[in-house]
Amino acid sequence: MTQWWTFQNFIKNYPDSTYLPNANYWLGQLNYNKGKKDDAAYYFASVVKNYPKSPKAADAMFKVGVIMQDKGDTAKAKAVYQQVISKYPGTDGAKQAQKRLNAM
Repeated sequence: MTQWWTFQNFIKNYPDSTYLPNANYWLGQLNYNKGKKDDAAYYFASVVKNYPKSPKAADAMFKVGVIMQDKGDTAKAKAVYQQVISKYPGTDGAKQAQKRLNAM
């Protein structure tokens, strides 16, 4: 939980930092690893919404798709994966999304 507070404090104390996308991304990953998928989706989606040009945006959007797939919402997962591919072509997130789509 210490890592979680570290990222939360960073976001609070440095609201103009260029590292905010990374902090939000890692909050998403920490929550996902703890099984808190709704919280994880929130943080991943915030990266995409607030920092769409961040290097973490494609992977964050891909992880929202993974969470939808984990929850059994195949239609939403497919839609998110297709968005990753169209919005962030050539990225690792887009490649992973294509693999997931091919396997569905």
